[in-house]
Amino acid sequence: MRKKVNVFNVGELEDLATKLGTHEALEEKDGMPFLDLAKLGYNKLLSMGSITKPFSIKIASHSRSAAKKVEEAGGKLITPKAD
Repeated sequence: MRKKVNVFNVGELEDLATKLGTHEALEEKDGMPFLDLAKLGYNKLLSMGSITKPFSIKIASHSRSAAKKVEEAGGKLITPKAD
């Protein structure tokens, strides 16, 4: 049985942060906004779109190009260790 993959694109990060900030649900870690995409039901970050602000992002997996875009904007990805 295949596991369902719920993807999120880099280009949607800033809009998500704005929405969470409006509801005062945006945390901060390491001096930058923290987005726990895993907690929001997403398990893969893809590179469609662009990003200009740094974020600390927790996600189960990501594409290399998504990681590059996040890091170029000054952010970082947090990937949980597999058991």
